[in-house]
Amino acid sequence: MTAVQRAGILVTVATFRRPDGLVALLRSLERMVDAPPFDVLVVDNDPRHSATPAVDGVRGELGFPVRLVAEPAPGIAAARNAALRAADTYRWVCFVDDDEEVDPGWLLRLTDVRRRSDADGVTGPVEFSFAVDPPRWALLGNFFIRPDFADGAPCPTAATNNLLLSVDALRARDLRFDLRLGTTGGSDIMLTRQLTSRGGRIVWCEGAVVHETVPAARCRPRWILRRAVRSGNTEALVALALATSAPARFAVLLGGLARIVVGSGRLVTAPLVNRQQRGAAALRTLLRGIGVVAAWSGRPVREYARPVPQEHR
Repeated sequence: MTAVQRAGILVTVATFRRPDGLVALLRSLERMVDAPPFDVLVVDNDPRHSATPAVDGVRGELGFPVRLVAEPAPGIAAARNAALRAADTYRWVCFVDDDEEVDPGWLLRLTDVRRRSDADGVTGPVEFSFAVDPPRWALLGNFFIRPDFADGAPCPTAATNNLLLSVDALRARDLRFDLRLGTTGGSDIMLTRQLTSRGGRIVWCEGAVVHETVPAARCRPRWILRRAVRSGNTEALVALALATSAPARFAVLLGGLARIVVGSGRLVTAPLVNRQQRGAAALRTLLRGIGVVAAWSGRPVREYARPVPQEHR
């Protein structure tokens, strides 16, 4: 293993069924300014291998190498672990989603903050734009909200939609994405929580921005409501996986029930969710509580499960 290999950055993206978004992401990486040297790995987790023609179609136009690997095991955790295996000869692995585009200064700012802070990881904001206007209550209730911290602040967890991590820090703690959360989501939150609880440090970089366009299908009320339930469900699945005692598991249930009670009570006093921020936020609290209780009852929401092919239905 050479020093050059160990000094590198591997930017990874797992793709499922969004080849158009993947191409836009790769082109945005090409537009970065003053970025440190990096390679790109695309993990194709689509059984139809939709990423292959997308990558081959733009590979010659890009100023950086792109490697494509197929991960046949279904689930986002398996795809992320494939990225970690490929990153074993690098010092840093960077995660971004296949439906995002990065700012021109994205990687430069991530690495600058990491160098100044000497942290094991750096994460940053996701800015949304919408293909169509979502319901007013979804905006009032912060249904699309993502974490936000002061610049340079420590983060207890981070998502892999905008994240730079030390490969050595993960290796020293023998951390990988948990396959139990492969079809539900949350394996990134669990891994980063394990990292920070074992002495690692992740900090926030306000200037390292990625942009996500929310498609029309995800602006519909049914999807937004289901996603709120899924968010609570995922949060509880991670907490249950990390719980080391019966009281800790019971505390997860109590937290979910409390959200249901509080959300329901606030809805009674502010029922006009499309006009009042209090009512819209109460709806979100209620739905997340339902998701928590469902997880505790053994009913995970499997957002990343592969659809059954028509011929097998």
